[in-house]
Amino acid sequence: MEHPLEEPEDRLPILEDKPFLRSRSGGTVPLDYFYFAIQSKSMQSLPAKLNLSESFRYWEPRRLPYNALLTLVALGWIALTWPHFRPSLNLRAGAALGLLALVANVCYSVVYLADIPALHSPLRSHWIRWRGLVLALGMLLGVMLEMYWIADEIYPNP
Repeated sequence: MEHPLEEPEDRLPILEDKPFLRSRSGGTVPLDYFYFAIQSKSMQSLPAKLNLSESFRYWEPRRLPYNALLTLVALGWIALTWPHFRPSLNLRAGAALGLLALVANVCYSVVYLADIPALHSPLRSHWIRWRGLVLALGMLLGVMLEMYWIADEIYPNP
């Protein structure tokens, strides 16, 4: 069933150089009416297209080294404290490490909350120059949080 205001494009009447839709009652409604929300002033202040691909192209290839670093830290804890760490290798510790990995990746994704607005700001060139420092500081923070969690929550108490 057709919508009461729908007509094929080739049959749209043109009144005063604007296309109109004809209702069942015989009245006409300008097409501009239907696009008012899209063309409002609040929408015009936003960028024409919020381009996320640049942000993804920078951050996603760096997620793998981030995860590799955190994995090496966890393996380092196990290797360097092996005899004492052995009792901690159980299902509870595995679940805690899995949760830690999930939290680490969620924390990594938080960078998009800063990156996307910064790429659309007047400080874009400065942000692009300093993204590497943000990555290094984020990796350092991730390692520090991981080491704290392993030492406090997973590592066996003497």
